[in-house]
Amino acid sequence: MSAADLWTYHDTTIGTADLTGFTVKAIDGSIGKIDEDTADEKVFVNRTKDEIKDAPEFDESRYRDAQYRDEIGGYYGVGGPGYREGP
Repeated sequence: MSAADLWTYHDTTIGTADLTGFTVKAIDGSIGKIDEDTADEKVFVNRTKDEIKDAPEFDESRYRDAQYRDEIGGYYGVGGPGYREGP
């Protein structure tokens, strides 16, 4: 898995739907919601709440920066502490 794969939503059945407002669920419970709450939907992630809590902090000013994405990829990518095989 490359770092670039972390930034792509892979479920093609949803199309171009706006995920704003969806609840985000870890394997072991809710961890928040997608900003700008306009829908009552849920997004499930294949991580525990602790794995997500221990991840590098999101930095809105850097999320498009390749070096920042590599840092995040190091956590969630193969061999990183937040890595988990598919469902």
